[in-house]
Amino acid sequence: MNDIRIEQGERLDILIEDTEAVSAMMLVSTDVGTSALIEATAIFTDGKAQVTLLNAQTSIATGDYVYQIRLYDNAGEYIVLDANNCSGDDCSVAGFKVCPIINEGS
Repeated sequence: MNDIRIEQGERLDILIEDTEAVSAMMLVSTDVGTSALIEATAIFTDGKAQVTLLNAQTSIATGDYVYQIRLYDNAGEYIVLDANNCSGDDCSVAGFKVCPIINEGS
């Protein structure tokens, strides 16, 4: 997966194409093995799903996070999208950086 860099509170749309998945879930966490701070789900239609993180979801503290996108089948089983960078216990996760913004005037 590619690293993502967004501004704090920015909307994010990710289009996913897959012919076998029925749904997709994006998880954003502070680190591997910790609970997700952000979870967003999308349903596939005609082989496409768009995962959307709304402004309220990305209004988290600025800093470095990790993310993962899971593709689910009809049985509820999932694969991690682009998890082919693994060999044994050496797996990398993609970065999710939330950058500070300039506040609007009154």
